[in-house]
Amino acid sequence: MATSMFTSQEKHNKIKWYVLLEDRYGMKKSLNSFAKQFVDSEILLLKGNLFKCTEDWPEDRSREERKLHLVHLEKSEITVEAPLSELHQVSREEADLLLGISTCSDRHMVLNDHAWLKEGSEFRAGNLVEVYLQNASQPATGIVRYKGPVNGFSGIKFGVEITV
Repeated sequence: MATSMFTSQEKHNKIKWYVLLEDRYGMKKSLNSFAKQFVDSEILLLKGNLFKCTEDWPEDRSREERKLHLVHLEKSEITVEAPLSELHQVSREEADLLLGISTCSDRHMVLNDHAWLKEGSEFRAGNLVEVYLQNASQPATGIVRYKGPVNGFSGIKFGVEITV
């Protein structure tokens, strides 16, 4: 059984997970060792980045003006404020699956193909799958042998035995 990449505290809080739909500038907090203080620097965040939010919408602004303050799932020193129109909310399981995809552009592509994301969440050990191997003209057939976290990697990974 696959386990979540999120802490038990996150499971009990009202945390929501989002995928950035547009490139957007955010802030990265880093320690200036010379001045011994934290410094914020602007950073470009590509669509497909994953974030979490623990706050509700601020009530003092109209819906069009409201922005969520988000924290990057993999790098907590990165934050961004974005309107809901530039975000896609996902479930914790979907966030786990998307974290397993290494590039933002591939995450965004999978997010836009609802069948892929649904299929990924339904895969279990023993399922037959088609695997598209690099430099192969045809997909290979395989059997899912593992679905879950792998030490040193983010998100859910799949172990597939290629059948010949």
